[in-house]
Amino acid sequence: MRIKHSSPDEIGQVYVSKISLFLFLGVIGLVIGFKPSENLASVYGISVKGAMAIDTLLVAYVMVPHENIAPLALLHNLKHNKVLHDYGRTAGHTAVALLRAREFHFSLMEISFFVGKEKVVAKHSSPIFLAPFIFMHRAMQGATEYFKIPFDHAIEIGGHIEL
Repeated sequence: MRIKHSSPDEIGQVYVSKISLFLFLGVIGLVIGFKPSENLASVYGISVKGAMAIDTLLVAYVMVPHENIAPLALLHNLKHNKVLHDYGRTAGHTAVALLRAREFHFSLMEISFFVGKEKVVAKHSSPIFLAPFIFMHRAMQGATEYFKIPFDHAIEIGGHIEL
């Protein structure tokens, strides 16, 4: 899935052309179907509450039985190196720029980035409503691309998470 960032400063502002087309067609259908704007206002309130309820149920369904999920790259790094590193994520910056901004002086030829990459898979007994979540997780941009880490300096560590 190709995602275009509409702002160089805000990583959360994205444009996905295929999604926008479906949204456009949906809005046209709603306007034609509900006609007066008072009807649309009522439907909007109901849809927001419904979306919040669905999100809450999905998060509860995924997180409650899997409360011990931790980033696998962090666990492997801790096990192998016996050192815990936590630099966090900052939107809109490259990993190299973040490190240099904190006055780390280095040559890219001397360092490697350990990046977590988990693959979410469905169990045979998984409910069908998890399919969109699993699809979106597989289609999302990885941390290597997000932080613009040079591919020849990235070590991706991960595993499978069954839902």
